[in-house]
Amino acid sequence: MFGAVFAAEPWEDPSVNRINTEPAHAYCVPYRDAAEAAAGKTSSRVRSLNGTWSFKYCSSLSAVPDGFYELGKEYSGWDVISVPGNWQLQGAYDPPVFTNIKYPFDPDPPHVPSDYNPVGLYKRSFTVPVGWEDLEIFIRFEGVQSAMYLWVNGCRVGYHEDGMLPAEFNITPYLSGETNELAVQVLNWSDGSYLEDQDFWRFSGIYRDVSLYALPKTHVRDFELYAEVDGDMHDAEMKMNFDLRNSGAERSDCRVRVTFRDPSGNMVFVCESARVHVPAGRETAVGMSRRVADPVKWSAETPVLYSAVVELLDAKGRVLHALSQPVGFRRVEIRDGLLLVNGQPVKIKGVNRHEFDPYTGRYVTPEFMLQDILLMKRHNINAVRTSHYPNHPAFYALCDRYGLYVMDEANIESHGLWEKEYYVGECPEWKTAIVERNKDMVERDKNHASIIFWSLGNESGVGPNFDAAYAAVRETDPQRRPIHYESQNPAYAQAMTRYDIISTMYPDFDRLEWLYNGDRMRPMIICEYAHAMGNGVGNFRKYWDLFYTDERMQGGFIWDWVDQGLRSKDETGREYWNVVNYSDGANADDGLVNPDRTPQPEIHEVKKVFQNFNVKEVDVHCGMFTVMNDNYFISSEGVALHWSILENGSEVVSGVLDRLNIASRSAELVRIGFDRGLIRRENEYHFNFSFRTKAADAALPADYEIASEQIAFDFLPEERWIVPDDSGHTLQVSEGQKGLVVSGADFSIGFDATEHVVGSLIYNGREMLTEPLRPCFGRVPTDNDCGGGDGSYYARWKKAGYFDYKIEPVSLRTVEVSSSQMDVYVLNRLVCKEGYILHEAVYSVCADGRIMVENTFEIDDRLPPPARIGMTLALPAHYDEVEWFGRGPYESYADRKEAAFVGIYSGRVADQHFDYVMPQENGNKTDVRWLRLKSSRGRVLAVSGDGNLLDFNVQDYDDQELFDSREKHELKRGVKTCLHLDLAQMGLGGDDSWSPRVHKEYVLANKVYKYGFTLKGE
Repeated sequence: MFGAVFAAEPWEDPSVNRINTEPAHAYCVPYRDAAEAAAGKTSSRVRSLNGTWSFKYCSSLSAVPDGFYELGKEYSGWDVISVPGNWQLQGAYDPPVFTNIKYPFDPDPPHVPSDYNPVGLYKRSFTVPVGWEDLEIFIRFEGVQSAMYLWVNGCRVGYHEDGMLPAEFNITPYLSGETNELAVQVLNWSDGSYLEDQDFWRFSGIYRDVSLYALPKTHVRDFELYAEVDGDMHDAEMKMNFDLRNSGAERSDCRVRVTFRDPSGNMVFVCESARVHVPAGRETAVGMSRRVADPVKWSAETPVLYSAVVELLDAKGRVLHALSQPVGFRRVEIRDGLLLVNGQPVKIKGVNRHEFDPYTGRYVTPEFMLQDILLMKRHNINAVRTSHYPNHPAFYALCDRYGLYVMDEANIESHGLWEKEYYVGECPEWKTAIVERNKDMVERDKNHASIIFWSLGNESGVGPNFDAAYAAVRETDPQRRPIHYESQNPAYAQAMTRYDIISTMYPDFDRLEWLYNGDRMRPMIICEYAHAMGNGVGNFRKYWDLFYTDERMQGGFIWDWVDQGLRSKDETGREYWNVVNYSDGANADDGLVNPDRTPQPEIHEVKKVFQNFNVKEVDVHCGMFTVMNDNYFISSEGVALHWSILENGSEVVSGVLDRLNIASRSAELVRIGFDRGLIRRENEYHFNFSFRTKAADAALPADYEIASEQIAFDFLPEERWIVPDDSGHTLQVSEGQKGLVVSGADFSIGFDATEHVVGSLIYNGREMLTEPLRPCFGRVPTDNDCGGGDGSYYARWKKAGYFDYKIEPVSLRTVEVSSSQMDVYVLNRLVCKEGYILHEAVYSVCADGRIMVENTFEIDDRLPPPARIGMTLALPAHYDEVEWFGRGPYESYADRKEAAFVGIYSGRVADQHFDYVMPQENGNKTDVRWLRLKSSRGRVLAVSGDGNLLDFNVQDYDDQELFDSREKHELKRGVKTCLHLDLAQMGLGGDDSWSPRVHKEYVLANKVYKYGFTLKGE
C-alpha cells in the first residue's frame, strides 16, 4: 500500500519542511518606537498585503505555466482572488471536500498524486514604504495550505510547509527599487498533507494574513516574557529573555530596555540590560529579571494583563525598534496528581474549536474570533482546545484578554494512516516534521498567559518521534507547561495515555473509572467527549456529576464548538447548508453553535451544568438554601441573586439579594423570607434563582444571567377538575358510512370507519383537524439516531416499520357512562414490518366538550424500542400561537432538560422550530402539564395531561416535510400546524454520534405503556 521514502522534491520529503525561511520565534508586531508600541495600533513598520491578488488555477504541477513567476510576465487568462481566502470558495475550481478519516487521495506516503494535485498560482506587486530603505524587510504568511514556494522579482526565495504555522522569509536581497513583484505557488497536497488529516473541510490557498514588516539590521529576533509566580502565590519573578540578531557587516553594541506597567497603566518598573555586543551575522542572548510584589494573578476568571514595552537601543541610546507584549501573572503546574493554576485544581469546562467561517472557510476574521470567545464566556465555557492545529495568533491574544484556558495543539493528525497501522510516530522519516511542528508552535505562542498546556497532535499513534517532540516542547517552553497527547497504537487501543495528562476520547463510565484508578499521579482531562452533533448533548449532567466527585477528574473538552456547515449554492444559485461528509460518513454539524454562530438549544444545558454558582435545598418551605460559589478565584461580590416563587407556573412573589459575600470555593446558608401563607396545597410551586452580574465587564453585560436554578416544593398539587355544568346537555351517538360520531351541544368527535382513528373534531361548527389523531412511534432522525449503520436507532426503526405501519381495526364500541359522558373503546392492531403494537384507546366524551383519551400500547417483543410513545394530529395553519405550562422556553428532551425550567411560556408556532443545519427532530417540550394552541381566528385547542406529564412538539410543517428537506434543502412551512402529544420521547444521547449510545434510562424499552390526555376546543 505504501511506497518507500523518496525525496525528489521537498513536497514529497518529510525531512524537508522549509527552505530559506526564518527560524520560528514568538509572535509580535514590530514598532518604530515605544510610543507606537504602547498605543498598540497601526505600526509604521508593518504593511498588509491582504487584498486582491492575481490567481491562476492548475489541475497539477505539470499544468503550471513555465516561468509564471518571472518579473513582468503577463497575467493573460488569470483570475483575481481575495487573500486571505481559500480558492475552493472563490470560483469554479476544485470543490471543497469534507472528510474525517479518509485522505482525499489514495495514500502512498510520502508521495502525493501527480496527475491531479491542484496548484494555485498567486501574483501581486507591492511598493516598499518610504522610510524602510535601510531596514531588513521580511514577508510573513500566517497560514498557507498545504505547501508553498515564494518568488520575489522572479527569484526563488524559499519553500515552506505546515499549513497552520507562519512562513517567514527575509526578502531584502531580492528587492529592486520601489515596486516589486511577488509570486507564490501553493500545492493542494504535499507530504505535509499526511500530517493534516483532521476532521474538517479540506481547503487550500493563502488563507491567513500576509504582511511585510521591517526591522533594523540589529533587532530582537525572539523573546520570552513570562512570570514565575512563587509557590505561595504571592510575589513573582518577571523573566525577560531576548535573542538579538545582527544582520549587518559590523559588530553592533546595544541594550534592551523594558517598561512594565500594571493593568491601570501605572509604572511597575523600568529595567535596562547591560551593553550587549552582537557580532556581525550572529545572534546574542541577553536576559533580565525583576521581582514584582503581589501582582494581580491571571486566570480565566480574572484575565488581568500587565503590559511590557520592549525597546532595543543602540550604543548611543537611540531606539532601533520596539515591541509590546501583554503579560499575565500565573503559575501552572502538576502537583500531587492535579493540574494547578495559581495553586487551584481548576475544572476544565472546555470545547474543541475549529477555525471556520461558513462563507470564507478557514479564513476567520478577528471579529468572528471575538464572537466565539464572548459566546463561550457567556455560556460558562472556560477553556478551548485548538483542535487540531495552532490557530491564528490573534485568537490567543483574545483568549489572554477575555480569559480562556487554552490547550494549544500541534498541526499533526494522520488518522487515515493510523487506522491502517502506519504509525508516523514510529517511522524515522517523519521525526523531523513531527518535532518541528511542535517546537515551532511553542516558539510562536510561548508568551501567551492563556496557554496552560500543549498538545502534541491528535489521532496519529505513538512512538519515538512523539517522545522526541515531547522532549523538544519541554526544552523550548521556558515555563515547562504540561504536555498532553491522547493517541495510542494500534488505533483506538484502550490503554493508559502517555506524558503529563491522562486523556481519552468518548469514554463510557467504566473507561473513566479505569483511567482514574490506573494512575493516581496525573490529572485526568478528557480531550474529546459529549459529541455535540446535531440535536444532542444528552446526559451531559452525568459526566459532570462524576467529574465533581474528585479533584483529579478535571473535566474535558466537548466536541465541538461550531458546526462546519458551508453556505454553498445549488445549480439555481440558491444557498443551502453543505454539511454532508460523503467520504466517510461523519457529517460536519457537530457544534454547539450553528456555522453563523447562532447558539443551539443544547448550549443552554452546557451553560447550566458548567455554572459556578449553585443552589441546594435545605428546606424550600422555609426559604432555606445553601448557595455555593464554585469559582476558584473570585467571590460573589459582583453578583446579585434574583429569586421568585412560581404558583402553577406564574410568579407570585420575587426579590433580590444583592449583598452576597461568598468567597471562592465556599458556600453559605441563605434564608429567603417570604409569606408562607402564599403556599397552598392545591397548587404547584417552584422556587427560581437567577445569578446576574451587577456591572458589565469585558465579556459580560450588566444584569446578565450567569447561573440559575429551579427547586420544586416537595408536594404535588391535588388532582382536580372543575366540575362542568351539564344541565340541559346531552350526548348523541350516530353511525354511518364514514364512521361513528359522538355529538354534544356545540361539538362532535368522529371516528373513521376504516381505521377507527379520530378523523374529525368539530367545535362551534368548525372543524379543527386537517389530519386524524393517530399513534406515532418514530421521529425525524437526529444525527445521533443515524449513528451505527444498520445497527443505528433510525435503521432499526425503519426496518421495524414504525414509520409506515398499517392499522387493522379490531373493535370499536361505546358505553354510556352517564347522561353527560360517553366512552368509546377502540382496539386496533398496528401492523409493523417486524411485529405489531396493540393499541387500546378509551375516549371519554363529556357533554361539556372535554374528550379524555386514555391510551395503552402493548409492543411486540420482536420490535425495537421506539423513538416515541404518542399520538399526532394536524390542525389548520391559523393555529399559529402556543402557550404551555411545562419546561421551556426552548426545546428539551428526557436526557437534556435541566436548563429548561418549568413555567408558563408562549410564542408563535413557527418559533418553536430550530434550524439545525442538518434537518432533524427539534422543538420538543417536556414535563408539560397543559398547552393551548391558539388560532388567529379566535379558536383554541386546549390539552392537558391526565395523571401524567406530557411531551409535546408543535410545528408549522409535518415530519415528512422536515425529513425531505434534508436533501431538498428547502422546508415547506405554514401549510398546517402539526402537533405531537407524547408520553415520552427517547433521549438524544451524546456520548458519541457513531454508535447507539442513548443511556438505558432514556430508552423506551418497556413493552407496555399507558398515558392519557384531555382535549377541548374553545
